[in-house]
Amino acid sequence: MKSWSFLLLCCLLQMQFICGPRANTSFECDASHSCDNLWIASQDVGSATTFLLKKGKAVKPEDVHVGDEVSAATDINIRSGPANWQQNEFVLRKGQSAVIVELRLLTADDGEKQLWVRIKAPEDSDDSRGKKPTTPRTDHDGKNPPKAPVEVNTCWDLPVSNEVSAVPVITPPVSSIPPSPGDVERLLEGREIFCDQYGLIVHKDANGKFNGGDTAQREGWYWFGVWLRANTSGLSPWDRKRRLNFDQVLDLLEPGHDGVFYRHPKQSPYNNPFDKEWGFSRDQMIPLVAAMGVWGKQDIITRLWNALPEDALGKKSFNGNWRNLLGQDGPNCGDILKRDCSPTDVCTLNVDARDCSLQVDSRNCSLQVDNRDCSANEDTRNCEGNPIAKGYCEAQKAAQNAGYATAKASCEAQKAAQNAGYAAAKASCETAKATQNAAYASVKASCETQKVTQNGIYAADKASWEAAKTAKKFACEADKAAANQLCRFTNVYSGDIIGPSTVNLFLRALNKDPLIPDWSTFLPTKILNGGLAGEGELYAEQHIIVGKTWDNKDETGDDLNNIVMLIMSRLRFPSAISEQAVNVYIQQRRDSYGSYLGEYYSKFGDDMKDLRQRIDRGIAEGWKPDVSAPAGAVRWYHRPDTGANPQLGTLYIPVIGYYLK
Repeated sequence: MKSWSFLLLCCLLQMQFICGPRANTSFECDASHSCDNLWIASQDVGSATTFLLKKGKAVKPEDVHVGDEVSAATDINIRSGPANWQQNEFVLRKGQSAVIVELRLLTADDGEKQLWVRIKAPEDSDDSRGKKPTTPRTDHDGKNPPKAPVEVNTCWDLPVSNEVSAVPVITPPVSSIPPSPGDVERLLEGREIFCDQYGLIVHKDANGKFNGGDTAQREGWYWFGVWLRANTSGLSPWDRKRRLNFDQVLDLLEPGHDGVFYRHPKQSPYNNPFDKEWGFSRDQMIPLVAAMGVWGKQDIITRLWNALPEDALGKKSFNGNWRNLLGQDGPNCGDILKRDCSPTDVCTLNVDARDCSLQVDSRNCSLQVDNRDCSANEDTRNCEGNPIAKGYCEAQKAAQNAGYATAKASCEAQKAAQNAGYAAAKASCETAKATQNAAYASVKASCETQKVTQNGIYAADKASWEAAKTAKKFACEADKAAANQLCRFTNVYSGDIIGPSTVNLFLRALNKDPLIPDWSTFLPTKILNGGLAGEGELYAEQHIIVGKTWDNKDETGDDLNNIVMLIMSRLRFPSAISEQAVNVYIQQRRDSYGSYLGEYYSKFGDDMKDLRQRIDRGIAEGWKPDVSAPAGAVRWYHRPDTGANPQLGTLYIPVIGYYLK
């Protein structure tokens, strides 16, 4: 019995030695690691399969989703961020399970894709607690390391829909703390710009979805900057690829080609230009007008200008409605101008088209001629011989020849008489023919006279009809203009006022000097016009804008459009006043938090926790601005932790350095 027990014990010990301990079913993360930022490569670069299993079966990258519980098909290094090859946290062992909480698709230099996933331990797993992390491996993460992936460009590889986006807010992650200079540069440059499924620039909401509420403004800002980078001596062109060109963007933003622009043409509530809160505002319009101006889209700018609502104050942006003096909804004064005053009367010109062709008597009056042969015969008989007979012969011969002469004379007389008759007949024919043709000419002249007279009557009738029709049109137009003026002075449009400085922006965009009167813009029926008043308003606005920044490093709300206005004033028809406005902004604008982002990234990397407080402490400790105040304002406005697009700031850093210095 003891021998059997001993043998059984040996077998159990041998099985334990061969099989080893039971594999962990999930990984664990202790307090020495950043457990909220654990990333693994799900595949080799370009591979069609992953290192992950779902319910024991291999899965393709496209079948990996947030919320899936997966297990490792092989040992996989866990890293602190996507493609952070410098540091392993620990290892997800073969067979261990994890839950996917975020996806990030990267593209290598050769265009191949690699999917990275952020993981956490399953919440109900006992194996995820109380165990020490395993040591990092060095032989598997894909290709340890592969070619450095770069962030996916959503403006080239467009998403298929506006679902929760896996594209991160802040990229790329840093390799170490403190970050390397290369990490800092990448963080300052920022991830690729967000574009939605239509190819339009958007920002990212806290829920992970793309938001098109500022699409029109961002597109104008982008294309104005792209043009400046490409057409300013000393600046390098912007080299990022986009799926859409500017013409395609404008086609989307102005879908009706009627001058009415949208914040976003597809996404609600931004696809109603006249919505009071989310319609097409002045702020959305300013950079778009500047961009269209430099790109030569003057016809579209004119279309936009003509479509803008106009009350007694002047032009207004679309985001509003008409209201009467009692504050009630009023008539659309713009519809009055759309009334058709085209005449409906038909004033066809009648024409007397009778045929007054000249008839001609073309009878044949040719001269006939009697050409009978009246030649004389001659008796030439030989009367030589017997004298008696000769005398008789000669007498007969003479008598015969006398008869011939008489016959010839008679023939010639008849011939002359006949030809005289022919000549008389020809003269009579020509006289009759001339008389007939004179009669025909008289008939033609009479016909032409009657025809001219009749057509003169017809022309007078048409002129009378046209005069009456024109009078009706003038009366209609005058009534329309009067009704429009009455409507404009008894109703107001609630959209944003297109003030004098914005009027001047339109003029500059149309290649017109704002200080030279233009009656298509400066009308006595409007209170607010451009010109000198516009330059003065631009100058005054600078003092308001810089005043807001003196005790508020977070204030950057007005800077983007203000920078567009100032650059445009330097680019086209600068004036002494506009130059003074530029100088006020450059010299008096205080530094925002954005002027210290370089210092911040060098200390904290992409950790945006307590961002403002950390910068405030850094400034107190002696941090210095790393860019000018205008550049810092743009950088802060487009900072990544808000879901904005930092590369829209990167685009303008050299532009601001050139034009606002």
